[in-house]
Amino acid sequence: MSPTFAPRVGFDWRGFITPAVKLLVLICAGVFLVQTLVAILFPPYATAWLNHWFGLVPLGPIPGLRLWQPVTYIFLHGGLWHLLINMLMLWMFGRELELVWGKKRFLNSAAMGAPAGGHSDDRCLRGDFWNPDCECDSVSRPPHLAFSASADNSNAAVCRGYGCN
Repeated sequence: MSPTFAPRVGFDWRGFITPAVKLLVLICAGVFLVQTLVAILFPPYATAWLNHWFGLVPLGPIPGLRLWQPVTYIFLHGGLWHLLINMLMLWMFGRELELVWGKKRFLNSAAMGAPAGGHSDDRCLRGDFWNPDCECDSVSRPPHLAFSASADNSNAAVCRGYGCN
């Protein structure tokens, strides 16, 4: 009697991550690499300069005319763990939304939702208007909130965003 083997099952990596999510993950990883290299190779004030000019400072975009900050801060991360958790959330929720909405609509949602997420930060309530925000979850927040709002029967919709009632 010859041994019986299970049939080989192929895994298709193309469906594992969608193009827009892959683009956002690669941009975030590349920016994090630049942040890490600046922190290693240059003095500490270089990192502070990078965060102050590219992180979101509440009084930076309008009075300071740093109009790029609502876009650039969403790619900055405070550490490796922060980057990994954000990318996991982006992949988990963003992949599903991109499959349903399509690449263009998903990227438009991220482009509109991420800068708005930075202005909902509690630093403004504390009156902290000049310190940069580099640890906001604005890349992963819009897909998570949109997914939880549109998927009533999923486990992700239990908490409706980040806070449970």
